[in-house]
Amino acid sequence: MAKLKIGGRELRAVNLSTARNRDIMQLQTESGMRMKQIAEIGKTNDTFAMLVVSYLTQHNAGLFVKWDDLLDASLDELGAYVKEPGDERDEPEKAEGEEVTDPTQADSATSAPDAPSPSLPATD
Repeated sequence: MAKLKIGGRELRAVNLSTARNRDIMQLQTESGMRMKQIAEIGKTNDTFAMLVVSYLTQHNAGLFVKWDDLLDASLDELGAYVKEPGDERDEPEKAEGEEVTDPTQADSATSAPDAPSPSLPATD
């Protein structure tokens, strides 16, 4: 079960598929959009999708925020997904049998420890 952390509280994340009808109806009323339009915009605009999830999640938890207030909020105020054990949302993808390397670590086969950085001029 996905959770969203909003204002220091962890709430069960709710989307259009899992929201209560009353919350969806209120979303339509406040946004002036129909379900089809909300779903279509959410497919192509991540910020809008997060806005909808935050609105529905907060309403589901009894926090009756206004759509216009969320439109004026920062992304941080919309909330952040809480990573849970087994959640692969932020894991790098890898092919079967392939080892994922940390891109922040130098590969010893391709860079010598004392080699100058390619972005900085060599010093003598």
